[in-house]
Amino acid sequence: YHYEWSMGNGGTTGSTGNNESTRLAYAGLQGGWGKMLIGRQWAPSYFHVYNKTDTGDAHASGPTNFSGNRHGKSITYTTPNMSGVTASAFAMLAAEQTQEDAIDKWELSGQYKNGPMQIGAAFGNDQRGSAATAAGSASSTAFDICITSLAGSCTTPSFVATTFDSGSAGSAATTNDTDTWAIGGSYAFGDFSVEGHFVNRDTGGTNGETDGFALGGTYKMGSTQIHGAYRSTSIEGAAGDTDVDDWYIGVRHFMSKETRVFAEFRNTELDAPVGGTDTDVDMFAIGLRKDWKL
Repeated sequence: YHYEWSMGNGGTTGSTGNNESTRLAYAGLQGGWGKMLIGRQWAPSYFHVYNKTDTGDAHASGPTNFSGNRHGKSITYTTPNMSGVTASAFAMLAAEQTQEDAIDKWELSGQYKNGPMQIGAAFGNDQRGSAATAAGSASSTAFDICITSLAGSCTTPSFVATTFDSGSAGSAATTNDTDTWAIGGSYAFGDFSVEGHFVNRDTGGTNGETDGFALGGTYKMGSTQIHGAYRSTSIEGAAGDTDVDDWYIGVRHFMSKETRVFAEFRNTELDAPVGGTDTDVDMFAIGLRKDWKL
C-alpha cells in the first residue's frame, strides 16, 4: 500500500470521484502473476514514457506529460518482468452521477529495459466530459455601486460581480473521445543519461491534434545530480496553433536515502494564436524533501 498527504499555506483540493488531484493513495497485491493496484495512482504510461523528462523537484509536470496526474477510482494490472519486458493495463472508473460509460479513461502501456537502455510506449483513450449545469435564478448577476461626492452626485460606477450563479442559462453536458499515443526512452553512458519522448493527442474536430516532444539529461556526481529538459508542445485550435516551449535546469543533493535538498530554474513561453495573449514565465525554487517510509 502507499498513502501520501500534503500540507500547504492555504487553499483546498478535491479528493473525490475520478479527479486527478491530491496525493497518491492506493493498495494492491503482488505475486508471481504480476501486480494489481487499486486507488488514486499514476497511470503506468507515466513511468514507461513520460517521467524520464519530468524529473523536477519543485514544479508541476511539463507540457508534454499527457499521462495525467494522480487518477482517482483507478485500477492497474502490470505483468511480471519477462526478459526485460513489462506491460500494464489501466482503467479509471466513471463518476456515475455524470457519466453513462463505466470507464472514463483507459490505456495500455509497456516498456523494455536492458542494461543502460529503456524504451517505452503507450496508447490510451479518454472519454471524460463535463456534466450539464442548471440555469440560475432570475435575480441579477451583478450590481453597480456608486461613490457619492460631497455635492451629492454619483461618480463613475464600479462594477462588482456577485459570487453566486444567478440568471445564467446553464450549459449542456460535453462529451470527449481523445486518443493519445506516445513513445519514449532513455540511455545511460556511465554517470550521464539522455532521455526523450514524442507524444500525439487527437481530440477530433476543429481542436484536432496536439504534438509534443521532450529531450532531457541527468548527470550524477556521487550524491549530487544535475538534471534538465527542454519540452515543446503544439496545440491545434480553430483560431490557430498554440505553441508552448518549456525548459528547466536543476540540482539536487541527497543527504540520505530519504532526504534531499534542491534548487531549480524553469522558463515557460506560450505563443498564442492571433488575438490571444503570449506569456513568458520564469520560476526559481529551492527546497528540501523528506520521505518517511514505514
